[in-house]
Amino acid sequence: MTVEEFVRMSTPETEDYELVGGELVPLPSVNPTHAYVRDRLVQTLRNYFDHSPAGIVLAEVDCRINDDTVRRPDLAIFLAGRLDGVD
Repeated sequence: MTVEEFVRMSTPETEDYELVGGELVPLPSVNPTHAYVRDRLVQTLRNYFDHSPAGIVLAEVDCRINDDTVRRPDLAIFLAGRLDGVD
């Protein structure tokens, strides 16, 4: 499957999947400790970037890696020089 096909099939039933090497891979559920640590890191990094034009931090956003891979990291940092590529 390509990224374009993956995007076209995006529905509530398929939103908990990543595309890895053209294959759908289910995302695991997170436990409370994982969610707490992720949220604290996002909060800390957002506080930093609120005072620095160096970039932004986003949580749980689809990131296109190549033509057949879309990953959804817990958090992603996009530095200012790369923000033009963020859609």
